[in-house]
Amino acid sequence: MGHIRRHISYANVASTLALVFAMGGGAYAAIAPVHDGVIHGCYNRYSGALRVVNPQTRCGRHQRVLNFNQRGSAGFPGPAGLAGPAGKTGATGKTGATGKTGATGKAGTSVTSAAVPVGNATCAAGGSSFVTVSGTTFACNGSAIAFASVNATGSLTAGKNTTAVAAGTGTGTYCLKLAVAPTIGVASIRGDSTSAGSAEVLIPAGPACTATGDTTAEVRTFNPAGTPTGTALPFDVMFG
Repeated sequence: MGHIRRHISYANVASTLALVFAMGGGAYAAIAPVHDGVIHGCYNRYSGALRVVNPQTRCGRHQRVLNFNQRGSAGFPGPAGLAGPAGKTGATGKTGATGKTGATGKAGTSVTSAAVPVGNATCAAGGSSFVTVSGTTFACNGSAIAFASVNATGSLTAGKNTTAVAAGTGTGTYCLKLAVAPTIGVASIRGDSTSAGSAEVLIPAGPACTATGDTTAEVRTFNPAGTPTGTALPFDVMFG
């Protein structure tokens, strides 16, 4: 009978290894063929039979050494997986309790002020009054050698050393006659005026007052745009 020679092949080795690993924990631990991650074995070069041995075991005369790594090298990283679906939106949290309203503070004390016209019993030259919880106080203008308070009709309502007021030629012009010769004058629209405006003083009066004969001083009134006003505006004027 002729001798049948079996050659080692991948299938032979794989089947033999499967058989060895299937032997279970006890036999595998007893053989202890793994050393530094290398499994040691001997295979018969005629029959292809493989046996796993300890690292110190020498293979027989008809056997060859066959060692292989216990674990293969790591493969290349796979492609990144697709992003998972977005999670559901969480429920809205409960609204916190409303804080308590603080106590209302005490009302402050207001100070009111008002213009004091020329000829006032306290401030002959005019000024300002301030009303507080303590009463009324005054801030009076400096003394003047003459003053006049003229109403919306152009009539003199109060004055000092002012003897007459007459309408001059032109819109918003007033001519004043004084008993003294002033060198300076200042005028402003009175606080009881229904319209805003401004006023200026000329000493002595100009040609607009020549016909009236009241040429000591001239007062011109203007609207907020700076145009002489056609509406009579009440004003106060002081002279020094």
